[in-house]
Amino acid sequence: MTPGFARRFASYKRPTLLHSDPDRLTRILPDPNRPVQLIVTGKAHPADTEGQEMIRDWVPFASQPEIRGRAIFLSDYDVILTEKMVGGVDLWINTPTGHGRHAARVA
Repeated sequence: MTPGFARRFASYKRPTLLHSDPDRLTRILPDPNRPVQLIVTGKAHPADTEGQEMIRDWVPFASQPEIRGRAIFLSDYDVILTEKMVGGVDLWINTPTGHGRHAARVA
């Protein structure tokens, strides 16, 4: 299974929720019976230091030897990359807080 997450990194979108329990995610990703590869991308507003820190949390997590090849953080986040990801993932992950602070686009 290939879940994907592509968002602007802001605290109310909770982009670090996926690795809030890193030991559990480290067990899930390389499971040979139910393999998962996780694709994450995003960027933070230049003035959002908290969002930038969240990105800095993802990069070393995805670089761990036991995770490498099962999780990746793509740094060139834009609409074109997101469109490609939507067509290529099995599960789209959305983690807003539900407090109405996120924008939605209806096609």
